[in-house]
Amino acid sequence: MPARSRNVWGDNDTISNIKTLARLYFNAHDHYRAMVRSVSGSGEGWWGMSADGVDGRRSRIAARLEFAATTMLIFVLLLVACLAVWDRTSSRVLARTEPPRGPLPSGAISIEGAQIRGDKKAKVALIVFSDFECPYCARSAQDVLPELERQYLRTGKLQLVWRHYPLGIHKNAMSAADGAECAGRQGKFWEFHDWAFQHQKELDQANLIGAAGGLALDAGVFEACLKGQASTKVQADVEAATLLSVAGTPTWFIGVVQADGKVKALERLEGARPFAVFREAIDKVIATVDAPTK
Repeated sequence: MPARSRNVWGDNDTISNIKTLARLYFNAHDHYRAMVRSVSGSGEGWWGMSADGVDGRRSRIAARLEFAATTMLIFVLLLVACLAVWDRTSSRVLARTEPPRGPLPSGAISIEGAQIRGDKKAKVALIVFSDFECPYCARSAQDVLPELERQYLRTGKLQLVWRHYPLGIHKNAMSAADGAECAGRQGKFWEFHDWAFQHQKELDQANLIGAAGGLALDAGVFEACLKGQASTKVQADVEAATLLSVAGTPTWFIGVVQADGKVKALERLEGARPFAVFREAIDKVIATVDAPTK
């Protein structure tokens, strides 16, 4: 997961909590001081005691209250200091932490039969192994894909290649992958892609069939396809992912399309990353394509 950039003294929630804690202490301290003043005042006949007895008892109570107030002050100040130091340290560690990257494949990656978005003649390809029920994949589809579309796909600089990697921990991921392939047979893969990420909690087979009408699919053909017709294609993607040491989703490979149509991967990214990370990696690969040959 990408690190979240935060204020050097912590995020707004932490600062607010520290301020609230300090405010509660000082309010309590004011009450203690008021109690100290009240029991320290002059008076006689308290509970039938003599004036000297009352004053002595009040003095002891006042001393105890003052000690309690001072102890609480020290505790709260230490707590606030520890929170500030911990948050500042943790934010720096998080800011420098990146998800570990797996190895680049030694051979080229086949994209034959894969679903492609953008210009199929683009010399650079971004291959994603993804899962329709994965929250990080949905975040990437929402935050990164629109910018990829605007800056690279529409301009013909890049082709986006989808490969399936439904995780076993997601009960509907496999059926959603089958549904996507079945929609793709009717030319609606990317429409299904967008719908699935917008309805991640509704990916059981009944909802997939129900969505067919809204996606302008032939419902009968789609439902028949869901009965295992696309499973071979999905399983082939899973096997390819295993050979590429893909362990989670989303996993991205960015590379140059070779003369045989396969992709020589030069960059690998994992997890939901900000668009700036993609832009840097993609531009680096594009630069190798545009570089003059010697």
